[in-house]
Parts: sequence; structure tokens; C-alpha cells
Amino acid sequence: MFQNMGGEESKFCASKNNTSKKCVSKLLRCGLCKEEADYIYRLLGEQKSVLKDVIKALWHNLLTPELMNLYNTYLANKTDSKCGENTIDVFAFSLFLSNFIKGTVEERVNMYSSFLQKNDDDIIFTSDLKQYLIELMKSVLLLMSVKEVNQYLQWLKKGNYFDDNDIQRWAAATILNVYDPSDINSITRDQMTSWLTLNTDVTLLQCYLFYSLYDLDKLESHKNGEQKSIHCPLPYLELNAEKDDWNVIINIPSVIFINGHLPTDNRYRWRLVYSADINGEGFTTFRSLICNKGPTVLVIKDRLDHIFGGYASTSWHVGPKFFGDQRCFLFSLKPIMKIYPTLPHNDHFLYLNANQKALPNGLGMGGQLGYWGLWIDASFEFGSCSPSCSTFAGYKMLSGSPEFSIAGIEVWSAEGAYNLDENGSTVDSVTDYVKKDPEAASILHKDPGARALMDMLGKSGSGRDFLNHG
Repeated sequence: MFQNMGGEESKFCASKNNTSKKCVSKLLRCGLCKEEADYIYRLLGEQKSVLKDVIKALWHNLLTPELMNLYNTYLANKTDSKCGENTIDVFAFSLFLSNFIKGTVEERVNMYSSFLQKNDDDIIFTSDLKQYLIELMKSVLLLMSVKEVNQYLQWLKKGNYFDDNDIQRWAAATILNVYDPSDINSITRDQMTSWLTLNTDVTLLQCYLFYSLYDLDKLESHKNGEQKSIHCPLPYLELNAEKDDWNVIINIPSVIFINGHLPTDNRYRWRLVYSADINGEGFTTFRSLICNKGPTVLVIKDRLDHIFGGYASTSWHVGPKFFGDQRCFLFSLKPIMKIYPTLPHNDHFLYLNANQKALPNGLGMGGQLGYWGLWIDASFEFGSCSPSCSTFAGYKMLSGSPEFSIAGIEVWSAEGAYNLDENGSTVDSVTDYVKKDPEAASILHKDPGARALMDMLGKSGSGRDFLNHG
């Protein structure tokens, strides 16, 4: 009797193993590696299909309700009707995941078209695309908050709060990189392909969301470099001097926006090299602290509440001539977000001079002597932005007025991943967060501004409920 039971059990196990192999083999055809396919199969309970509620449980509190419903509807539409009502095919789920993290531009266009097309006209309304980007950014920020991602905690600790307007500006800016929503109400499939090709930062944000939802970077194939890692869109924040009552000028969506346009090697860490609030407002101190620091991000706030600046792709140095290269750009963050890349008309990218009688003394980016795209006078009493600038494409005056008073100024060194953890390993993957700062983590529990952020991101109730739920 027991032998017969053992035989039946053996047949059952063999059948189950055979089913498992077939299912994993099917998942491999999605483009996942063997370890990823095994992981997804186990994650979904080793079944060919799963209930929608299982997917909702996996994504609970990590996506906005709008994005959750959008993804679930897509998966349901891609699931074979034979699987039954309220179920999702594991193959459809894995293909969905694979297309986002490993797919070609064409495959990603297919995904967005499925999400956003409302009819068979092969067009997407820019208003729908903007709303999708808003939900994407909100979900990424929500995930960072729930998982207490160290980069997020670092920026939040410095009073880096934001609201819906900041996220909407980011979404509008992401579309503005190619199209002006005020001029065009819809885009075709070909235009969507061009948009995704140019907006690689959107693809990275989308990939980060899915890598983080399932902690794929914890898999050995990602740790040892066999599979590509996706870095956090927020850089680590490093301060050389601490000041309790000091807050950074720019908020988290703005940091993500600028960081996404930096060269890949300069997106890992922002190290503060100068702040007027911390180091004082003297030009001598300013130029001594920003010189020879490698690529830097300059951020200015004027008295009319405009926030803007520029990226210097090479080290600042004092001299009578323009320098730099075509990787430099100017940007606006408020009242609009916009990147202004270089044009081939001239090489007037960067200028820094002092103590000269025949030449302007101060810091400049773009334009020409006396007609700058961005200028900070050596007196440190004012700056200026010209109405036009031939150095940067699409340039519009950054400041609230042609001559402005400086309300705040910061310079950040944009650095790559070279720090080592206590084991001597490079800390550079999406899940290898550096040791949590208890003080930074506690801000999510006790700070009213942080709790307000959680409510804005779509979770009502207390901050403690938000963090402890699920």
C-alpha cells in the first residue's frame, strides 16, 4: 500500500516537474534568463495562470491605483480566454515584464500603444501620454518611499518636498523634449517611436520600477554582471558640511529630471561643493570651491522664484577664454522644466574669470561677452540672462527678468559609482542601498511634510500606516 502511494507520488512529482520545465521554458522565450524565469515562476506560485488578486497583492502599495488598474487591464486582455475569468496567464505576465526591462524600442511602443490608444486610428493623445508619465513618476516615488530607498531618504531629509505641480512639470517637460503639447494634441506610432528613442530616461525610469517591484538585482545573475543592472534614477546625496536649518534648492522630481540628462557615468552621486547658505556669498570663495571638481551642476534660484542653471561637462577653471564641450547644457526647472542642449554655432559653453580690467569678471554659460545665456557677476550682487542665446538650442530666458537677484545658489559635483561598502564591493545596483541612516529613515514616520507627500502620492492615512502596510 505504502509502495503504491510512493509510486503515485513519484508520478505526481515527475508530472509536476515536467509541467514546471515546460512553463519555465515558455518563460525563457519571453527573453528572460533562466534564473529570472525560475524566479518569476516561483513568485507566482508555480502555476500556469494566477488570479488578478495575486498580481494586485504583489504590487500592493508600490503602484498608484491608476497604474495598477492600467497594467492589470492590459494583462487581462493579453491572457487567453481559456485561462478563465479574473486570471492572468503567467506567460503574458512574463512577456509584459520582459518587454519593459529588455525589449526593443518597437516592443515598448507596442506596450504604450496598448495602454494609451483609444481607437484604431494608430494615434495617442498627448494628454493621455502626459497622464501616464505622471502616474509612472508617482509610482516610482511611492516605491522609493515604501522601500525606504536610501537615495530618496537622503534628499527627503534635506527638506526636498514636492507636490503634484512638480510632477506635472516633469511630465510636460518629458513630452516637450520632442513635442509641444500646446501645438499637437496627438502623436502617431512613428512619432511615438522617435519620442521613446530620444527619451531614454523614461525607459530607465520604467525599467527601474519593474526591477524594484521584484528586486531582480538581488538575483545572482545580476550581481555578477551576467545581466544588466538598472541604477536608481535618484543619485546619492553627499554633503561636505552639515547645517541643520539648510535645505537644498531643488526637489526630487527636478533632481531626477536633471540626472536623467547627464552622461551615464555622472549619475550616481551628487556631492555638494558650494552652497551660498553654507559657504557664504563671496565670489572668491565660490570660484575656489567649484574649480577643478570635474563635471558639475549649477543651480540658481532668483527672487522671482525661478529655478534654473546649467551642467558643466568639464571642470571649471579661471581664464580669459571660453572652454567646455558640447555635452554642456542649460536648464530651467521652475516655472517650467526644459533642457537646452548645445548648438554647433559656437563653442561659448563655459566662462569663468576674475580680477581682470579688460574682460568681464564672473561666471558665464553660452552667448557672448555681455550677452550671456546665464551670467553670475563677480560682485555676487546680481546675475543676468539674455532673451536669446545662440549657443543652446531652443533657449528662452531662464530667469524671471533679464537681470536678477540671487536668492540661492548651489553647485554639485556629478560623480560616478566608485564607493565601496564594508565588504569592499562597489555599491552601485538598484537594490544594494548603502546602510540606512536611522535619522533619515525616521523622517518618513515623524515629519508632517513627509506624511503629506505620502497622501499626495495616493495613500491616505498616517505615514506609519503607509510604511507598515503589506
